[in-house]
Amino acid sequence: MFFVSLAVNAIAQTTADDVISVARKYIGTPYRAAGRTPKGFDCSGFTRYVYSHFGFDLSGSAPGQWHHGRSVNRGDLQRGDLVFFGGRRHSRSIGHVGIVTEVYPDKGTFDFIHSSSTGVRISASTEAYYKNRYVGARRLLGNEPATEKNSSSATSDYSSGPVESGTVDVYSPSKQKQQPSKINKPPVLSATERQRHEDIARDNAIRDSINAMFSRSNEYRTQELTPTAEASEFEDEE
Repeated sequence: MFFVSLAVNAIAQTTADDVISVARKYIGTPYRAAGRTPKGFDCSGFTRYVYSHFGFDLSGSAPGQWHHGRSVNRGDLQRGDLVFFGGRRHSRSIGHVGIVTEVYPDKGTFDFIHSSSTGVRISASTEAYYKNRYVGARRLLGNEPATEKNSSSATSDYSSGPVESGTVDVYSPSKQKQQPSKINKPPVLSATERQRHEDIARDNAIRDSINAMFSRSNEYRTQELTPTAEASEFEDEE
């Protein structure tokens, strides 16, 4: 439980700036098939290594990492999100992964850092090789702004942790037992009580996410790509 608490705290406090700062340190590191260390990375080995600094235990393959976090629409991309590309032109099968470093909403484009066949570098989504291969994105960090559906009082920032954990419903009057109309009113909570409820819900949600992440990581370790399979993703690079 002590180590789980440490992991919860590390993940909850991680920001996109933290992730990108670590990732940039390895620009120029050579590409190596099945590489998982600064001596050489393949694409998923790089993203896994970067996120491991913050308590995340990602799968060792790009398709496996697709199952971490929550799905993100391209128009909602944020720095730190994982972005996935097909391994062949127009292919929807995942063959490559990187980390978003900048987003340009007015243009609908983004930059990302990744380990390509030429090593760790920052590329633009407009580059010919990646433009037609974009598959989707996943969010690991809990930095998504609150929406009308998931307001700040529901701690939506924490429901989008390292794995899909659903929305945390701290208090929902509609789910209370229906009473006669004369007394069908939700209790009024003080600011201190609301904060306590939110803190408990947040901690439980993150802890559940951590436990689910560890469970999924063990599952996807058995499904990792072989060096030959992942190295082949760049055979048709232009």
